[in-house]
Amino acid sequence: MKRILQSLFTLALATGLTLTASAQLPDGSIGPNFTATDIDGVEHTLYDYLDEGYTVILDISATWCPPCWDYHTSGVLEALWEAHGPVGMEGVSEDTTNDLMILFIEGDDETTLDQLNGGAGSMGDWTEGTHYPIIDDAENIFNMYECTYFPTMYTICPSRICTETGQASEEVHYNFATTPECSPATLLTDPSLSAYIGDLATCSEANVAVRMMNLGTENLTAATIDVMSGGSSMLSEPFEWTGNLETYAMEDVEVGTISISGTTTIEIVITSANDNDENDTVSATILTGIESSTHVYVDITTDEYPGECTWNIFDVDGNSVASGGPYGDGTGAAQAPETVSEERWLPTTGCYTFVYVDAYGDGLSGAQWGGTDGTMEVYSVDNEGNMGASIFSYDGSYDIEEAGAAMDVNVVSIDDQNVSASFNIYPNPINDFANMNLNVVNATKVSVNVINMLGEVVMVRDFGTLSSGQHIQTLDFTTLGSGIYMINMIANGEVATTKVTLTK
Repeated sequence: MKRILQSLFTLALATGLTLTASAQLPDGSIGPNFTATDIDGVEHTLYDYLDEGYTVILDISATWCPPCWDYHTSGVLEALWEAHGPVGMEGVSEDTTNDLMILFIEGDDETTLDQLNGGAGSMGDWTEGTHYPIIDDAENIFNMYECTYFPTMYTICPSRICTETGQASEEVHYNFATTPECSPATLLTDPSLSAYIGDLATCSEANVAVRMMNLGTENLTAATIDVMSGGSSMLSEPFEWTGNLETYAMEDVEVGTISISGTTTIEIVITSANDNDENDTVSATILTGIESSTHVYVDITTDEYPGECTWNIFDVDGNSVASGGPYGDGTGAAQAPETVSEERWLPTTGCYTFVYVDAYGDGLSGAQWGGTDGTMEVYSVDNEGNMGASIFSYDGSYDIEEAGAAMDVNVVSIDDQNVSASFNIYPNPINDFANMNLNVVNATKVSVNVINMLGEVVMVRDFGTLSSGQHIQTLDFTTLGSGIYMINMIANGEVATTKVTLTK
């Protein structure tokens, strides 16, 4: 069974940098269309309701889920249905505002109709007193909306924009559904900036990009967009966009490149005349790189779900040059917390981005589940082996889906470590080929063994005697199957090990 979410999360990064939200379908996404038949044999198509001007609330639950049952029996959705549901439908008041549609999705594909009616394994009779449609055997919708827990509740506006609104009160649900941003298009010209999708971390220059949507009733063919900070434009001249967006159509717009000399908050603004200026602006805070050497440590104490924790360091081209996790046994199952200290050497100087991801979206915040909070600290090491700048710090007291920081790597570190050589593998996960970056302190013989999870040596490479300095070698994994492997580097009788994931 899928893991149950027992409280509505609020993504609140007290430190660090939110890059994306990936545990569920991210807010601001276009909700995928579907057609499904309810338990009474009535067919429902999402986009048909949206095109009729309804805002749709999806309650994706499971019959065995206690928080789902508690909310279901609270009567919130039934009250919304009665006051605001489609005119003429059963259980809807004659005085309805006629602007909401509610669909209950039983998202566990192992659930039976008998369990919806209160049979064994169910929290109760989900059909009793429920007038809004109930759709069973909807695992495709659970997956389509990238759900990872029950209950998951989405509100989908007529524009198709999807937001995870959670188990809110009747008032909160209806207030959200009737905001101008969630109302059907009525104005002729209404371009909207719905999200910032550009760089959030850089060492010098940032590429600014936004997602623009046409909320007007006429096709959008032109818009002027500027980037502002402190009341001044950061572009040599505003960006003139041209195209042809139909009502509710979206386009990702590359606005331009700006120079960043310190952590900077920017506003991206539509400056051309239109009928609604309340949705013309989005803002973002861009972090500048923290000075670092090529030698970094990632110290982690996980919560009780170490298999949810992974991290990567990406170069300017988006290639992963160092990585770690998932920890524990690599699954999402509950197990003892794990403490690890990951040591990595980056290939060369330049601008990098450290990114931490929690597959479930709650970061290392385990106390809320009755466990313990974890911690994460990323720092560089100078040429004397001393801890340098803190690149990323997280105390586990708040939820994280994805967070990170920029790294301005300006020192090649070959410090006084008591090893002859060190290495890292990138990219990781690996497809067919991987690069092995070797940092050799003193000339020495270097070889590599690749070991599968059965303890079998499945690959051996002998690089001979390598001179001091950095070396890049290619490892060929084309003959191996998908899975987790350990890579041992042997240099001067010493062994260093890292874990990689092979995906094909």
